[in-house]
Amino acid sequence: MENPKTIWLINKDSAPIEEYGTHLRTFKQAQYFQSKGFEVKILCSSIVHNTNIDHLEGINGCFKEEIHNGIPFVFIKSLKYGNNGVKRILAYITFSFNVFRLKSKVKKPNIIIHTSRIPFDILIYFFAKRIKSKYILDITDLWPLEFEHFGYLSSKNIILKAFYWIEKKLYAKADFTVFSMEGCYYYIKEKKWDKGNGGIIDLNKIHYINNGIDLQEFEQNLAEYSINDIDLNNENTFKIIYLGSIRLANNVSQIIEVAKKLQQYNDIQFLIYGDGTERESLELRCKEEGINNVVFKDKWIEPKYVPYVLSK
Repeated sequence: MENPKTIWLINKDSAPIEEYGTHLRTFKQAQYFQSKGFEVKILCSSIVHNTNIDHLEGINGCFKEEIHNGIPFVFIKSLKYGNNGVKRILAYITFSFNVFRLKSKVKKPNIIIHTSRIPFDILIYFFAKRIKSKYILDITDLWPLEFEHFGYLSSKNIILKAFYWIEKKLYAKADFTVFSMEGCYYYIKEKKWDKGNGGIIDLNKIHYINNGIDLQEFEQNLAEYSINDIDLNNENTFKIIYLGSIRLANNVSQIIEVAKKLQQYNDIQFLIYGDGTERESLELRCKEEGINNVVFKDKWIEPKYVPYVLSK
C-alpha cells in the first residue's frame, strides 16, 4: 500500500500484553490494521492499570514511545490512582488533556479510534476535530449507565443527565461508533436518541463488533502453553472457571453464591482467576462461610495461557 494511512488507537487502559493482558481489544485491532498496511500507534497511559508500572517514572516530560510485540506505543503521563475511584476519574481527565498537547508534536493521524470513558475523556474528540482526523468511538463500557445502575448517581441527578447528554452528542457527532455489546441498538432506541424516535443519532453510523478471539492463535497457544496446577489438572472434578476482573460491575459475588448452593457436590469446583477491588472481600467471605469449593487462583496470567485454562 502506497502512502499508508495512519491510525491512532487511543485507550488509556491499554498496555503491552506482557504487562497487562486485559485490554487486548485495542492491541488486536492494532495488529489487524498493521497487517493490512496501515501505520498504527497505541496511545495509552504511562501508568499500567492495576499495576505499579509507570513508563515515565524518573523521566521528565509527558510522552515516551516504545515498540512492544511489533506495535508502536506512546505512553502518556497520567495519574496513579490505585482503588480510588475519584482519582481514576481524574486520571482519565489528565490523560485526555495530555493527548491534546500532542497536536503540535507528532505526525497527525488520518483516523483516531478512541476507547472512551464518557464523559471524562471528551477532550480527545475535540483533539480529533482540531487536527481534522476521522473520529471513531469504540465503546466497551457504558459508564453513565453504570453510575446509575450501581447507585452512584440517581437517574434524576442533574450531573448524570449531563453525562447522558454528552454521551448522546458524542454518538451523533462521531464519524462512527462501534460497540462491543450487541444490545447497543436497543440501548439507543430505548433512550429515544435515534432519528427514528425523533433523536439525533443516525443508526447507520452505529456498529457492533464483539470481543472475539483469533482462533488460529488460540489453537496454537493451547498446543504450546500449559500450566502445571493441581486444581486445574484434576480430572476427577467438574470445573467452573471465571477469568476476569473481580469488581462490582462483574458481579462475581453471584458466582460465590452459586458455589455455596452446590457445596454438597464434592466433584464440582469453582476456580477464580483475576484481581480487582472485590477479590479480598470475596476471599474473606469464602473463608468465613466455609465455602470450600471455591479456589482463588492467580491474580493475572499471561494471555497465552488462557486457552489452556479455559480448555479445562
